[in-house]
Amino acid sequence: DRDREIARFVSMPYWAVDVLLSHAGQSFTASWIPPEGSTDAAGRCLQQPVAQQAADRIRAARDAQVVSVDTERVREAPPLPFDLGTLQEVCSKQLGLDVQETLDIAQALYETHKATTYPRSDSGYLPESMLAEVPTVLDSLVKTDPSLRPLIERLDRQLRSRAWNDGKVSAHHGIIPTLEPANLSAMSEKELAVYRLIRAHYLAQFLPHHEFDRTMAQFSCGGQSLAAVG
Repeated sequence: DRDREIARFVSMPYWAVDVLLSHAGQSFTASWIPPEGSTDAAGRCLQQPVAQQAADRIRAARDAQVVSVDTERVREAPPLPFDLGTLQEVCSKQLGLDVQETLDIAQALYETHKATTYPRSDSGYLPESMLAEVPTVLDSLVKTDPSLRPLIERLDRQLRSRAWNDGKVSAHHGIIPTLEPANLSAMSEKELAVYRLIRAHYLAQFLPHHEFDRTMAQFSCGGQSLAAVG
C-alpha cells in the first residue's frame, strides 16, 4: 500500500541542464535531453560527468540550431481528485511541505476539521454513487467559503468527468471535501493551503476540458539535444 511504498522509497540525485535561448527578442528556456544509457526510467540523468560535459559543450557553442517545430491542439482533462501520493507531490512543489507534514495535515483535515475525506488513499477516482452527493458538497463549500458562490454558480453540476469510475476506485476513493461545512478560521495557514488544493481539484471536475495549442521545438547545440515546450 501507500505506506509501504513510502517506506521503500530511496531518493536518487539526478542532474538537469536548462538553457536560456533567445530568438527575435524573445527569451525562453530549453531543457537538455540526456543521452540513452545515462538516465533512469523517467529520463533523468543520473551521471553528473555526462551532464557537466553537456553543459560545457552547450556553453561553448553559444548558438543553437532548430531541428524541428511541431504545434498540436491539446484537449486537457481536469486533474483527478488527489490520492495521497499525488497530494504529497503537489504540496512539496507548491507549498514546500515534506511527505510526513502533508500526511499529518491531511489527517488533521480529516479527523480534526472534518473538512476532507479519508487521506490514506491510493486512488484519485470516485464511486459513481457519489454523483448524487455533488449538490450537497457544492452547497457546503459555499457555506464554508461564501466567496466561492460566483464560481460555483458557473459550474456544470451535470458534468461527469473521468473521475467518476467504479472500475478504478480501490479500497478508498480520492480525497475530496466532505458533505458538511468546515470552519476555515480554525485551520492553520498550512492546513488551509492544503484544503484549498483539495477543494480546487474537486471543483475542477465540473469545468470543461482545457483546450490550447502546444508547440514543441527541438534544437541542437554543441552536439547536444535540447527541447522546449510552449
